[in-house]
Formats: sequence, structure tokens, C-alpha cells
Amino acid sequence: MDNASSSLKTITGRYSYIGNPCITDPCLPGMAYAVLTNEKHYYITVNGRWFSENRFWDEYTPQPNDIVTITGYLQEKKDVFDKTFYTIEAVSLKQAK
Repeated sequence: MDNASSSLKTITGRYSYIGNPCITDPCLPGMAYAVLTNEKHYYITVNGRWFSENRFWDEYTPQPNDIVTITGYLQEKKDVFDKTFYTIEAVSLKQAK
């Protein structure tokens, strides 16, 4: 994704650890962290890779079900079944106040 042409977005939602979309054929099962808001999961990416291990963010380590605020570059994508999913290339993540 070309971040230079995208603007930063900030969303607040529930931090989740869920199954990843099917982006290869055959599908490679796995889990990834995402933020759930407005009935959409935004899969977190860091340096273009899915965020599959929990990490420390500016003195905060989120736990599943925490309400967080994430800032990053959003992208809409399609899996191998033409189902839409969303990613957010994280710039920051913090506990929502």
C-alpha cells in the first residue's frame, strides 16, 4: 500500500485475536490481531505483515477485549473467495479513554 497517498485514520474498537482471511490457495490457517468496530474487523499490520504476536505499544500491552484506539493507514482487500476484509497499517495503538 502506498502510505504517501493515504491519510491516517483513527478508529476505536475492541482488540481481538481472530482467524485470518484466506489469502492463499490453499488457505493457510492462522490467527491475527484485529480491532473490531462497527461490525468490521480491521486486521492490524506492521510493516505490511499481519500482527500475529501481541506486543508492547508505548507503555501499553493490549489484551483481547480491551477497547483500544489505533491510528494507521486503512486498506480494503479481497480474499481468494472475493470476500472483503480490511487492514490497518498501525502507526500507534493505545488504550481508549
